[in-house]
Amino acid sequence: MQAFKIIPKTQEKVPVSVAFFKNELFLENTSYSFKSMSFTYQKHTNEYLFYLHDGTVLACSNTPEVHDFITKNQEKERFEPLQILGVKIGIILPAIALIAALIYGSYNFFLPTISKEIAMGISQEHAYALGEDTLEALDANYLTPSALPQARQDALRTRFLQKLVPNDKLPEIQIVFRSSKKLGANALALPNATVVLLDDLVALAHDDDEIFAIVAHEIGHIYHRHALRQLIQDSVLYVGLVFITGDVTSFATVAGLLPVVLLQQHYSKDFEREADTYAYNMLVEQNIDPKNFISMLEKIAKSHKLEETQEYYYLSSHPDIQERKKIFIHRSQIEQ
Repeated sequence: MQAFKIIPKTQEKVPVSVAFFKNELFLENTSYSFKSMSFTYQKHTNEYLFYLHDGTVLACSNTPEVHDFITKNQEKERFEPLQILGVKIGIILPAIALIAALIYGSYNFFLPTISKEIAMGISQEHAYALGEDTLEALDANYLTPSALPQARQDALRTRFLQKLVPNDKLPEIQIVFRSSKKLGANALALPNATVVLLDDLVALAHDDDEIFAIVAHEIGHIYHRHALRQLIQDSVLYVGLVFITGDVTSFATVAGLLPVVLLQQHYSKDFEREADTYAYNMLVEQNIDPKNFISMLEKIAKSHKLEETQEYYYLSSHPDIQERKKIFIHRSQIEQ
């Protein structure tokens, strides 16, 4: 077929004859294999430019012959590794599915159990140090001092801490106040048993019971050591990534992973349900209507201009609000 050889210096097109056979292009008694060339498609001229290994550049019209040469050899290259290994697709696909299932099962069943044992075995001193470092990192990058009057902060802190029932498994809770334009209405639970309340969340509440409902939920995270457990699970994935990719820089990110986990509220739905249950029981013990928790979740969602089923910071990775509403309301009706 007719084609053109392009002279690099002058861009002159010299007519030549080319032929295509299987995976080879023939030009002037010289053959070029598909693997040894590259090509681009020029939409404005409807031509393919073939860049041959010896520096020759050919311009070929997008004819059926050229199109078949390219597409058939691309498909052959895609499946050639499997053919070389002598492995059939019917074996590879089930193997991939099995590996995916094992990874999923390990992360969702085995790893959570191990991470819980490890997290519960970490001393409170180490958890406190990690929480302090995390708060420093958050203060440096995301949080600013609270604008709430000190008297208001002290009153809320005193009232909430008085509601806590002494518990051997619950460390001494600290409540601090911060502000953040980036995070808006939010709350965080740190490994050192510190609950961080942001000004926008306090401003949303109709009364202090609604704020305490959120505090109770965050204390649930502290009680079950969810931040540490999630950090361990995510760190294991990062370590696995290092072994798979050989990229040691991935491992360096583990140390700074906890602030990200907290900011994204990157907890599993099981963790969230555990914290919800803890909050529900605490609210009932204090004769506070559990509906305060649901009303605050709805206000948080609306404050971020999202529908109830969407995710954003405090709601990220959480169960759907409607699901949580049904559980809270249904349970309160049964226990009345």
